Amino acid sequence: MQGYPNSIEALAAYIKQPQFPELLHRFLYGQLNSGMEISPDDVPLDQCPAINGRILVYHSAVARFFAPSDLCGAGSMYQERICSNPNWNDEYSRYDTVFVETGAGQGAMKGLVIGRIRLFFSFVNDRKYYPCALVEWLIPLSDPDEDTRMWVVRPEFHGNG
Repeated sequence: MQGYPNSIEALAAYIKQPQFPELLHRFLYGQLNSGMEISPDDVPLDQCPAINGRILVYHSAVARFFAPSDLCGAGSMYQERICSNPNWNDEYSRYDTVFVETGAGQGAMKGLVIGRIRLFFSFVNDRKYYPCALVEWLIPLSDPDEDTRMWVVRPEFHGNG
């Protein structure tokens, strides 16, 4: 998208997410060292790789998935457009909420966690393309509401949040 800064630090200031550069460096460390037993969160930041390329921002992404309960698509394939737009229709922001499967399959949400997409972006590092999303994690406050059967959630904060 035009109008977004394409450096990490400038984009972090623009989207008002000061931890964005650290998160991105730790993400890349995890991608490049996926077999390591140490978590990227435990690695000193100065040991994480530098990212020298441009960062490109997108306002939406398309997710394609198999939905056996929905026979409408070809072979039960389904797709959804997920939006992350600070200026939707020149009126308001739109940050879609998504379920992310953790594979745990336990608990009230059956292995799903809730996230709000704050930014879709991509970058190239050492000629490898990385499509990414900056996600704000949400946690349920209680069981689903009895009347609406919807979850009431709040953002999950770490540190001083």
